[in-house]
Amino acid sequence: MAFAATSTPLVLLGCLIGGVEAISADTNTRKHAASIEVAWNAGQRLDDVSVMRSEKKSSHEHFATLLEDKTSGNQTLEGRLADSALPCPFVQSTGTANMQCKDDSFCDPVTHAQGWGCCAPIGGRKKCPVATPLMCAFKTCKGDHCCDVSCATYGGLRRCENCIETLAGFRDDAYRGCQTVTRSGKKCQRWDAQSPHKHKMLLKDKPLADLRENFCRNPDGALSIWCYTQEKGSRWEFCDPLPKGDNVGAPKCSVGLPLVGSRSHGRLPDAKITGSSYESNLAVTGKENMWRSRLDNTGSTWTAETSDANPWIQWDFGSPKQINKIQTKGRPDCCAEWVTAYKLAFSPDGDTWTMLDQVFEGNEDKETVSENTIDPPITASMLRLLPTTFHEKISLRAEVFGCTAPAELAVVYHNAECCSGKDCDESTKLPEYVSWKKCHDACETAPDCMGFQFGKDNKDSELDRCTSPDLCSCWLVNGACPDISVNRAYDAFLFRVPTIPLRLIMDDKPNAPSGYKGRVELYHNGKWGSVCSDQFTVNAAMVVCSQIGLTGGSILPPKTFPTGTGNIWMDNINCAGHEKRLWLCKFNGWGSHNCEHKSDVGVQCNPKPAGPAGGRGPVGLKGLPGPAPAGRKGAAGTEFGPPGKDGPIGDAGPKGMPGIPGDFRPPAKTDKYATTKKLAGAGALCFMITGLFAFMGKSVVNSGSRKL
Repeated sequence: MAFAATSTPLVLLGCLIGGVEAISADTNTRKHAASIEVAWNAGQRLDDVSVMRSEKKSSHEHFATLLEDKTSGNQTLEGRLADSALPCPFVQSTGTANMQCKDDSFCDPVTHAQGWGCCAPIGGRKKCPVATPLMCAFKTCKGDHCCDVSCATYGGLRRCENCIETLAGFRDDAYRGCQTVTRSGKKCQRWDAQSPHKHKMLLKDKPLADLRENFCRNPDGALSIWCYTQEKGSRWEFCDPLPKGDNVGAPKCSVGLPLVGSRSHGRLPDAKITGSSYESNLAVTGKENMWRSRLDNTGSTWTAETSDANPWIQWDFGSPKQINKIQTKGRPDCCAEWVTAYKLAFSPDGDTWTMLDQVFEGNEDKETVSENTIDPPITASMLRLLPTTFHEKISLRAEVFGCTAPAELAVVYHNAECCSGKDCDESTKLPEYVSWKKCHDACETAPDCMGFQFGKDNKDSELDRCTSPDLCSCWLVNGACPDISVNRAYDAFLFRVPTIPLRLIMDDKPNAPSGYKGRVELYHNGKWGSVCSDQFTVNAAMVVCSQIGLTGGSILPPKTFPTGTGNIWMDNINCAGHEKRLWLCKFNGWGSHNCEHKSDVGVQCNPKPAGPAGGRGPVGLKGLPGPAPAGRKGAAGTEFGPPGKDGPIGDAGPKGMPGIPGDFRPPAKTDKYATTKKLAGAGALCFMITGLFAFMGKSVVNSGSRKL
């Protein structure tokens, strides 16, 4: 017992020590796993060629193999990650209290008049002034936010991610960028969400695939990076990396990928490739068979009609693309036919086309690839190649390279400014010189901004609009952008397709809303103006209604709408009815007319039909009693409800009165029943019989004994 008493504390102590060791081991394991996860998600494996996998071994498997090699003499990946890991990866520190700016100058954010913005006038921050920079959950990693001293108002701390827009690894599975949109422009579904598409690509099952947020990834060995979409009708689509920015200008494609594609892996449908004409209208020259224009085709190609005075081939990408390269070939099967030179035009919507000044060199034979780089790149949804010279006939195969347009841009006009008023007076200039990204963000957050103009760094002082290569003048384009004019000191970046607003007015009050009928007005050169009724037909009225998203189209009688004042922008309009915009019809020219406002034209469209009635809403809460007094009591009802349930048993009542005497009955005959004497006799008889049997049994036993 003494031993047991002594050993009990020892056992408890041993259990305690074992528990502590287990907890410590578990903690170390979790710390080890966490450090690996941070380093992996931070994209460290992209710096190590040995981590990339071949066709036979995945990068995930190779990574696991390196982690298991803990006893070898060589430094493992775990050790390398531990040496290079920082609390805020990819952001360096000055190691002092000063912040280093982009021009390598230093400022003290504590004593400087602009505080933590002391580097803003000279390009922003380059290195943080703290040993362990912070990253706030509320912010993103696209900007340099790791220098914030506190995250109390930004949702707490988070790991500082970095977007690496490089396609690496086996089938791009090492991509660690921040693309959240598919090639066709669909938004990606979060990996941790099961709506609208249920799936099994879960972080717990694929811990090394970096399935964060809704970034495009390749967790299952597909051909390239992809994601589930947020649209019910499209489960998943492939993605392209985001363009890369350098703070000097607009982001550019990190990887120039084929936008047309081959016959077997076409990225652009055949129907989206069209030509101005096809020789003899034959399928072998491309009519309804524009797969013949793909670069890998080995048969007959697209061939334009010899009588076509303005031949072209066109690609409609459906959404804005940044196009940086084009390759061409000639006809490979039978003939010496190829394009020797060509020009390029682009459009955001197919209505208006902008021609590049440059003439591009074409082919010298039918098989050699001719490649031309487009710098600065084109940003638009549609591209046309217009042959200028050719050998024998215009026959062509082509591939276009680029990526999804950056920063939600619809179109970019280089060496141009977008004017929405006289002398572009509808634009607003920012008071300071800023980076391209600052200019972009300022427009994106302004309510009426449809685009911006960013100045250029130029040795010619008349064209120079910058104080340094990355700090230039910025103009925000407000409202509309009807005119694009040449200005080599600027580039125009537009979030929306340039257009001329159109409205129908029944009220001349300021800011009167546009309706389904009224006086036709166009916004041009910064002012609203009317349209003259000369030669204005129902075809033109239908174009007006179609342009504002309505159907129908009829001309209103005079004096059924208010007469206009000020400018008259259009006269002698001649529309065929198929035009997408009123100004695409033939007319005298902007402001050229011989009309008075009494000849203003009015149009009536079909009003938008009312939608179906909505469902009945839930019953509302009971209201307070009204102020009126209660009414008279009503008459009693004439109908009864169903019987109620039985009630409980009541208490016993008082003792009742004695009852009346019963009927007379004659006495019973007792001679039929047993009496006391008869019972006594019967008992004596039983006693005698019992004694007789006992005597006889004894005699029998005695006689048997004697025989033995």
